[in-house]
Amino acid sequence: MKKLFLSLLGIIFAFSFILNIGFTNLKANAVTLDDGDQTLKLSARSAILIDKESGSVLYENNADARLPVASMTKTMTLLLTFEAIQRGEANMDDIVNISSYSASQEGSECFLDAGKDYKLYDLIKAVVIASANDACVAIAEHLAGTDELFASKMNKRANELKLLNTNFKNSTGLHEDGHYSSARDIAQVMAKLSEFEEYVKLARIWMDKIVHTGGRETELVNTNRLIRNFKDCICGKTGYTDEAMYCLVSVAKRQNMTLVSCVIGERTKEDRFEDCVKLFNYGFSSFEAMNIIEKDKPITYIKVKGAREKSYPVFIDDDVKVVTKKGEGLNIETKINLKDNLKAPINKGCEVGELEVYKNGVEISKRRIITNEDIDKNSFKDCFIEEANNFRRM
Repeated sequence: MKKLFLSLLGIIFAFSFILNIGFTNLKANAVTLDDGDQTLKLSARSAILIDKESGSVLYENNADARLPVASMTKTMTLLLTFEAIQRGEANMDDIVNISSYSASQEGSECFLDAGKDYKLYDLIKAVVIASANDACVAIAEHLAGTDELFASKMNKRANELKLLNTNFKNSTGLHEDGHYSSARDIAQVMAKLSEFEEYVKLARIWMDKIVHTGGRETELVNTNRLIRNFKDCICGKTGYTDEAMYCLVSVAKRQNMTLVSCVIGERTKEDRFEDCVKLFNYGFSSFEAMNIIEKDKPITYIKVKGAREKSYPVFIDDDVKVVTKKGEGLNIETKINLKDNLKAPINKGCEVGELEVYKNGVEISKRRIITNEDIDKNSFKDCFIEEANNFRRM
C-alpha cells in the first residue's frame, strides 16, 4: 500500500511539473499588460513600445535583456554620422575611398569597389535603405580611421545616453562575442536618430540605386516593409543574424503621437513586422497624448534684485507632454524651484529655475525655467524717476 501511495505521489508530482513548464512558456509568449484587461501575444524574445516625446513606456517585455541586435546596431552608427555632419565634422559631399576591408564585408552589401571613391551621401543612403555592411564600415573608417575605433565612439555615445545594457564591437552588428544591446536601449537610439530630417527622408525611400565608378549600378531595396505596408510608419531599421534572429526597431506617427517600437528575437520576418504593428495599434488605440503645460505661456513671475521692473514672466524651455490611458483621469502635480537671490542683469534664455512634474506622485518630467527677455539693471535715472513717482503718490 505504501509503495502504491508513493507511486501515485510521484505521478502527481511529475504531472504538476509538466503543467508548470507549460504555464511558464505561455507566460513568456503572452505578457499581461499592467491594466490587466488586454494581452498582446508577441513572438518576440524582447519587446518595448515607448512614446517618443515623453519617453513614457507603454509596453515592455524583457526589455533590458542583453541580446545580439544584428543590424539594428546601425542606428547608433547612423546617429554618430548625422551628429558629425551636424557639428560640421563631416559633409554629405565628402569623398570616401573604399578600403579592401570595408569592401570585403559579408551579409547585406551594395558591392562597393575597393580603391574607388564614393560620396558619403551615397554610402549613408546604402546603409539606411539596404543595410549595406560594406558601406557601413566605409563610413566608420571615414569618421574614425578604423571600424574598431568607431565602435569605441559608439560606446562612448551609449554611455552619454545612459544606455545601461549596450556594448558595441563593430559598426554593422555582424555577430561578435560581447556585442549586444537591449530593446529599451535601441528604442532610445532610434528616438534620437529620427530627429534628423535627412535620415527620415532616406528611410522612407522604398527603392533606389547606387552608381559605381564606370556606371555599374546596384539596386537598393528598403528592408523595412512597414514603410510600404503600414501608413503610419515613418522610419525603421531591421536586423537579422543567426544569433539575434529577426529584429526591428521602428517609428510611427498618428495625429499628435509618435511611438517607437522594438522587437528582438523573432522567428520569422513576418513575425517582426506583425508584432511591431500590434504594438503600434495597441499604443495608438489605448493611449492619448496631451500638452498639459505650454512653453509659450508664463509658468510664474520672478522678482529680480536691481532690475527695472517689479516682476518678470518666466517660461519653461519646452512643452510638458503627458501620455495616459484613454479615459484615465489625470492626477498631475507640479513643483517650481527658483534660484535664490536673482540679480540683474540676466540675459534672455538664462535658466532661473526648474519645473518638476509628477503624475500619480511619480516624477515624469523636468523642464528648465528660463527668461524670454533681457533683464537689465535699474539705472540711476530709473531709480530717480521711481522715487519721484513714489513721492507724488504720498
